[in-house]
Amino acid sequence: PDFVQQSKEASFTTISDPKYSGKMKVLQQLLDHCRRNQDKILLFSLSTKLLDVLERYCMASGLDYRRLDGKTKTEERVKIVKEFNSTQDINSCLVSTMAG
Repeated sequence: PDFVQQSKEASFTTISDPKYSGKMKVLQQLLDHCRRNQDKILLFSLSTKLLDVLERYCMASGLDYRRLDGKTKTEERVKIVKEFNSTQDINSCLVSTMAG
């Protein structure tokens, strides 16, 4: 069981690495372009598993981001949206379309 869990975590890390994923490489280029232009970025996904992959990428890349999903409490959502809109350093927000 421990080996299986380690294997799942390793594959999860690999999926979020642009060296191994063409889609992540394209996303990386798009995000780099947006950051250079100081654009705000909203990444939407129906799947929270995909948000987990994107979050792993953001953390590995040192991006300052926020995340909204179904587990985010209402008062926290308001805080996240205000931070995202008012803070230049936070230019990425990961959003689940199922967040409500």
